[in-house]
Amino acid sequence: MLWVENTTIGDNMTHVWPSRQITKFVKPPKDITVDGSNVNVSPSIEKNYELQTDETLTDVQSALESVFQNTQNLVWNNTLSRLEVWGECPASTTYNTGLTYLQNAWPGRKWQEKFNTGIVFVPAILGLDMELSWILNGRSNGAVAVDENNIESAQADGGGLRMLVESGGQDNDYTALSFGTYPIRTAKNPHVYLTAQFNNSSDVGYYVGLADDSISTGTGAFGVPDNGIYVRYDTDEGDTGVTWVIRIGGVDVYTKTIGAVTGTKTCGGWRPDADGNLELFFRGYSVDTYTGALPSDFMTPYFAIVARAGALASDISLDLHDLIIVTDDGF
Repeated sequence: MLWVENTTIGDNMTHVWPSRQITKFVKPPKDITVDGSNVNVSPSIEKNYELQTDETLTDVQSALESVFQNTQNLVWNNTLSRLEVWGECPASTTYNTGLTYLQNAWPGRKWQEKFNTGIVFVPAILGLDMELSWILNGRSNGAVAVDENNIESAQADGGGLRMLVESGGQDNDYTALSFGTYPIRTAKNPHVYLTAQFNNSSDVGYYVGLADDSISTGTGAFGVPDNGIYVRYDTDEGDTGVTWVIRIGGVDVYTKTIGAVTGTKTCGGWRPDADGNLELFFRGYSVDTYTGALPSDFMTPYFAIVARAGALASDISLDLHDLIIVTDDGF
């Protein structure tokens, strides 16, 4: 657990990692004083945060160890010259294996969403009551735009958002969330962590990850993105389980089945290494390292649920709980 305080040890707490915090603004670490040794991670409005100290790196690490008692999740990355915070998948008797993911980096660029939402949903302003702003797309019963009936609270520990495709309707009806902008490229080594819950296993398609601007929008039938890195379970694609997919130019260049649809909250994501390879993880386990080509397009976080049959007997749904994306600094 990383405890961040306003000034020195003993003042009021402003944030804890890992945790769930309902806020619009999170302060970075600042002016940590230990036994007369100052380790400053100073905030700046116009630039990212830099480690500032007149002491040696060993002195800094020693001081941080005194503060946090356990430095296994607080790392100085000498290659990228940045301070990093690493965390584990949420504690679970089944899935907490000790595998870590990048939670934050200074300097770096970060997007985070815990999908803590209000009670009433108006798609046009959905992003106003979450940490990030989102665009809702999709169609219901053919050419009808999705609306507040297609999104609700997941009513789970820590909040969460439930996306729905309603019963009845037509084949390829869908509900999807994205930024509406495309700020993320693999050239900036995105670390991606997410927690989601696939609630159905029949006549359904799930797409959760990053995708380019070929994603479906408006009220047309759903189409698979041309480029992306995502977790998929799609009965129209013949998936027998949750599947990692890397897609370039309309072709799946990599697929790997990694687990069954369980109807429970599941963490997953990927960690790029120094050579640009992606270590893929799922339910707290490293499942593979992908060493091939990656999409070069600008991408957006993308979450979609698709009806893969007409006249569904009941609603199908996708629950979203956590998203963290950390990329290298710069443009």
